[in-house]
Amino acid sequence: MNFLKQIEFKIKDGFFFIFQLLLKKGTADYKIPDSKQLNKILILRPDRIGDTVCTFPLIDSLKENFPELKISIFASSKNYLLIKHDPRFDKIFIYRRNIFRDIKEVFAIRREKYQCVVDLLADDSVTTLFLSQFCSVSSRRISLGKDKFKKYYDFNYRPEPDCEKHTVDINLKLLDAFGSLCTIADRHAPPFVDSATHDKIDNFLNTILNNSPEQKLIGFNLSARGENRNWGYEKSKELISKILESNDNCTIILITAPNERFKADRIEKQFDKHVIQIPPNSSLTEASALISKLDMLISPDTSLVHIGRSVRIPVIGLYTAYKKVYRQWRPFNQEDGLVLSYGGDDVFNITVEQVFDEFNKMKQNNITAKKQV
Repeated sequence: MNFLKQIEFKIKDGFFFIFQLLLKKGTADYKIPDSKQLNKILILRPDRIGDTVCTFPLIDSLKENFPELKISIFASSKNYLLIKHDPRFDKIFIYRRNIFRDIKEVFAIRREKYQCVVDLLADDSVTTLFLSQFCSVSSRRISLGKDKFKKYYDFNYRPEPDCEKHTVDINLKLLDAFGSLCTIADRHAPPFVDSATHDKIDNFLNTILNNSPEQKLIGFNLSARGENRNWGYEKSKELISKILESNDNCTIILITAPNERFKADRIEKQFDKHVIQIPPNSSLTEASALISKLDMLISPDTSLVHIGRSVRIPVIGLYTAYKKVYRQWRPFNQEDGLVLSYGGDDVFNITVEQVFDEFNKMKQNNITAKKQV
């Protein structure tokens, strides 16, 4: 944890210590809300993109159980890029980490008079604790993973410390608070992508495939949050060489964040053909549309892993074994595809052979066929 993060946590702890007497404790006897009276709820998700993607199955299940339910979300400036046109949400509010703008947003939320506030940050967070209290005074407060702060919520689901469940399935446990069941068949819920964006990506793919529909499209994500999740140039180039040498009908599509396109430039120059980059300045929804057309995705532990699995694309994920975080954030609902580094909190020790062996295993299991999404 860097120094600035430590200071931020100290400030938040001090804020909690000063204002904790103003907080309302949860009810001891939680009662499932009457479905006929439940029409508006607020989801607290002021965090990262991958966390939000793993929330979609919960939201879609609530929509199926309560067709008239209006669901709003208190999002972050990061995940807003993925959900800004998503019809799942009646209203979208943005937590900007700016006290004056955030207070204004909280007052706008209070005017909506939500009947339930659902805190999906699966930890004892001072931020979401206060948001759950201030965004609505009289609503039910439902939470996930709280320990120290659980007394301030009416319903809290906290998985066991060694829980092996994926975070998607853990999120779905909150359906118990509504007396509802998981009704979507296989718990995959993709981001919303409009037809115009799909058409744009289809046109891009048609130009690179050059009327060769038998080509297998392998996405290779080179960008990750934090240097400890970046695998490196030499290993990436070597893996691509091995894949192309052993597969005549493969095209590798390099995926990067717009500001890291230089990583793909360097690799693309090493190959005469069958290696191409995602279109410049592609949005997150455009990247999601592209991923839905792939036969396989190779990526470090990032949001693209969860987007890939949400559209049922086979994913090879590069993860650290640090604190066994991979158990809840591995590629969802997939037997293979998890590649672990045991060299501490980074992926540098993952070898090319590890990833290439996993690629061949998944290919032999006949899961690289085109997926219809």
